[in-house]
Amino acid sequence: MSGHLNNAGSAADRRFKIMQWNARGLSGHKLELQQYLASNSCNLPDVICIQETLLKPENHFNFSDYVTFRKDRVNDRMGGGVATLIRSTLNAVQIKAPDSIECIGIKITVNNKPLLIYNIYNPPKLNIDYEIYKELFVNKNTIITGDLNAKNTLWRSSKTNKSGDILEQLLINNDF
Repeated sequence: MSGHLNNAGSAADRRFKIMQWNARGLSGHKLELQQYLASNSCNLPDVICIQETLLKPENHFNFSDYVTFRKDRVNDRMGGGVATLIRSTLNAVQIKAPDSIECIGIKITVNNKPLLIYNIYNPPKLNIDYEIYKELFVNKNTIITGDLNAKNTLWRSSKTNKSGDILEQLLINNDF
C-alpha cells in the first residue's frame, strides 16, 4: 500500500510508502521480511505495520535503518501483538492509543505536515468497540491500518460481519 502526499503550494513531491503485514509470528517469518526488504532496497517502505507478531517483551526484534515500536501481549493468551517500524530518517514519536486494544499510534512529519498512523490487531472473535475506536478518527490526517478482522462487502469481502458494520459506521460518521 502506498500513499501519495503533496506538500501544498510547493513543487516538492514526496512519495510515502506504508507496508502492512500480518506476520502470524514475526520470529518465524523474519527472514521473509529481510528478503522482501533486500529485494526492494531501492524502494523501501517508510513505515512497516506488522500484526500478530507473537512477540513477548523478552524477545528482541530490530531491523537496521528502522526504529521499532511494539505492543506485545503480556498476558498468558497466545497470539496477537503489533509492531510498527519507521525509517530512521523520519522523525517519529509514539502517541497515545487506547490501552484496551492492540494498537500502536505513531506521529510522523511528512512534507512538513503531521501524520498519525495507527497499527491495529483486532482478534477475529472480538468485535470492534465503536466507542473505543472512535478516538482514532479524531484527526483527519490519520491512517488506520492493520488486521481488524472486519469483513464488509464495501471493501470486497464476500460477507459482512459485525466488526465490518461497525467499521463502516466509523468511516461514514467521521468522513473517512
